[in-house]
Amino acid sequence: MTSEPNPSKKTAVNDLSQAWNLRDSTLLRSDGEPMQTSRFDRNIPPADLQAALDRGAKTVRESAPNRDGYAVPLHGKGTPTTTNEYVLWRPDSAQVGWYDTSFGIDGTVRFISVETASKTTLSDRLRF
Repeated sequence: MTSEPNPSKKTAVNDLSQAWNLRDSTLLRSDGEPMQTSRFDRNIPPADLQAALDRGAKTVRESAPNRDGYAVPLHGKGTPTTTNEYVLWRPDSAQVGWYDTSFGIDGTVRFISVETASKTTLSDRLRF
């Protein structure tokens, strides 16, 4: 993997602690709640999603500025390669956060439970 100075550069999971950084990433933006999985998608169990969130938070070890939670990088759909997006993880309350652009005039950061997140498309992007 080359070390190009490209903010949309993808990082393999095993390189997460060295190559991914919060400064070059953005909080996931969604118009309302993240999409629910279709009947053809396979949901992952909440315990597996929580383990992936814990692993991501411990690997990256960064808290987002002015946010209540740890930054956990998202992966591309169906791949262990990270993107330049992240979600917030609150391990004490088992909640996942993103930026909801549909809330109010400017949008706001919102949180959902791990159980709810495991039934959305977020679970596919956090399972590695």
